[in-house]
Amino acid sequence: MKESAPTGLSMRIIDRRQEVSLSITEIAEQLHFSPAYLNVLFRQEVKVTLKQYLSSYRLEKAKRMLEQNYDKITEIAEK
Repeated sequence: MKESAPTGLSMRIIDRRQEVSLSITEIAEQLHFSPAYLNVLFRQEVKVTLKQYLSSYRLEKAKRMLEQNYDKITEIAEK
């Protein structure tokens, strides 16, 4: 299934801005949507909430960093 523009753009924002402080509200503001509406769109298309997707994205990134001996665990946790 192809994502709509808001869903695809949300994923790209998450991919580009990987800092821990990125919030759903910030993503919604960049796309000129309310956080609640963006979350509904995201869940309809991706089958998980935007928050769940963001958490999963961060966990996978940390997992890759740990597998590659990227940094100390405490440094990875801060990213």
